[in-house]
Amino acid sequence: MNWKSLEQRIRDVSALQFGKAGVKENINGVDLDCVIKRDEGQWIIVEISKRKDLDKVRTDVNRLTLVRRYLFDKRNIMAQCFFVCLNDPTTSMKEAGSPHHIEVLSQKEFEGRFFDYHEYVSARSLVQFGSSINSMTGEPDNTNYVPVNYISQKDQKEYSIADIADLIRLENNIILTGEYGSGKSRCLREIFFLLAKANHSAYFLAIDLKTTWGLQSGEEIIRRHLELVGLSKDADFVIRAYHNGNVKFLLDGFDEVGSQAWSDNPTTLKRIRIDSLRGVRDLIESTNGGVLIAGREHYFNSNQDMMSGLGIHPDSCFHYSVRLSLMTRN
Repeated sequence: MNWKSLEQRIRDVSALQFGKAGVKENINGVDLDCVIKRDEGQWIIVEISKRKDLDKVRTDVNRLTLVRRYLFDKRNIMAQCFFVCLNDPTTSMKEAGSPHHIEVLSQKEFEGRFFDYHEYVSARSLVQFGSSINSMTGEPDNTNYVPVNYISQKDQKEYSIADIADLIRLENNIILTGEYGSGKSRCLREIFFLLAKANHSAYFLAIDLKTTWGLQSGEEIIRRHLELVGLSKDADFVIRAYHNGNVKFLLDGFDEVGSQAWSDNPTTLKRIRIDSLRGVRDLIESTNGGVLIAGREHYFNSNQDMMSGLGIHPDSCFHYSVRLSLMTRN
């Protein structure tokens, strides 16, 4: 992660937690990376560094101490201060801030105070990804991934899972279709862990849509999903991040939502499918790109019905949609 990305990530997380945007500011001649003015008498100050050395920490702790004293003495403002570095600080670095009541934290530790994404990834790995299971044990499928070609119906080019992950990271919307057993769920699983292990500016959630039947909004889907993986305590923070554009989604099984109701009448069936995906549409339409959604091929009567039912607009200037079909590598 480069400096600008790290700085923006910490500002975003701080804003989500403290409810106000953080900005660069010069206070009494000291340049500060992130100042959050929660109210007239309480500020949060976060210094951010990619460096990992004791001298840097000592210097910045002294600067923060002087700023905090100035704010209290001259402006009657209490300031809570953090020093955040990209990697794990040493014990000596933490001890440099401790006497001054300044926490020295890694990026991971700082974010973990509010939402431990690594805990989410670990919890999610224990829950089945769609139909991706070991047929002998019924447990989540942890066998080695067999490479598959993903063919874009837009340009007929082949895409790897790394290519697809890059498209999602760049806020493209992708529809992945294939017949039952063709590997859609395993594709989502591999892409999820590929995105999760990289240090991106967004949180990626992998949601099994068959658990969302009857839900009417994106917020309800997020709450249900976090409850199912045992992290309901994080729902409020994740929903704030979602509304702020910091959450992207891998959604498995759009065909398994509407399949829980049925009709022999084609018109009624079409309406059932559209209505059943109301919550999914809200989730996608409220996300500023960066969604991968998978489902059975030919579930919808046409591409137009599919785009409409899922809430994806191929002509939007903000979204570039790619529909992919699966073809096993020979």
